[in-house]
Amino acid sequence: MKKHLANIITGSRTVMAIILFTFKEITTPFLIIYLLCGITDLIDGPIARKTNNTSELGAKLDSLGDTLTYLAMGKTVVLSHIIPVKTAVWFLIPLTAMLVSGLISKIKFHSFILTHTISSKIFGGGCFLIPFAIHLSTLSVHIVLLWLVGMVCAFEMLAIQISATEPSPDTKSLYQMKKVKIK
Repeated sequence: MKKHLANIITGSRTVMAIILFTFKEITTPFLIIYLLCGITDLIDGPIARKTNNTSELGAKLDSLGDTLTYLAMGKTVVLSHIIPVKTAVWFLIPLTAMLVSGLISKIKFHSFILTHTISSKIFGGGCFLIPFAIHLSTLSVHIVLLWLVGMVCAFEMLAIQISATEPSPDTKSLYQMKKVKIK
């Protein structure tokens, strides 16, 4: 059980994310399940590292859980008219660039890798907060700033994958990558 605990936690996030797809609007049950998805995302990696049970399967399950959670949130936010469709479409630009960075890694290293940069953590955290920020008068400012961070994140991920000589999903920034190469 202890050996598989992190993967069980990650798998539970995937199941909860699938449940989130059944919601048509942001409700209290949606927010509770969504918050549990966020908590499981925060704890699965540290548990895997602490129990010395990190694995490629775990990393792929984590990415699947994250993707499903954010897709479910995006669908629900758009369907409930919190964010207009034309605004949400702008997020396809950084998201497409992120996917292209993963495809570059697949071609170069035969493994689809989305780097875990600091900017990707900030972007993910900002995206995660959208359902909780729907009643703020500054939601539109939050969305614009989030889009800008998403653009920086996406192009940083592209630059990392283009210049990488080996797969490195845990590169924290383009600056770190260049600093390591200089030494």
